[in-house]
Amino acid sequence: TLTKAEIKCFLENRTAKENLLKSYKLMLDFYGIELCNEETGEVKRASNWRDRFNNLNSHTHNNLRITRILKCQGTLG
Repeated sequence: TLTKAEIKCFLENRTAKENLLKSYKLMLDFYGIELCNEETGEVKRASNWRDRFNNLNSHTHNNLRITRILKCQGTLG
């Protein structure tokens, strides 16, 4: 869990925010999802979504990763 001071520091650091976005896009690609709009966070299925969806369903350990990604995005934006 991040403190309010840590969150503030992150939000003021351009490089940290760029790295988070880059990592987020990489993970979305892994799950067969494409980020359509960086401002709104809108996503859509990527062309390989069906293959990635099947992988996700057969490897349920990824569910915890998704939870952590969503919590992080909710905290850091």
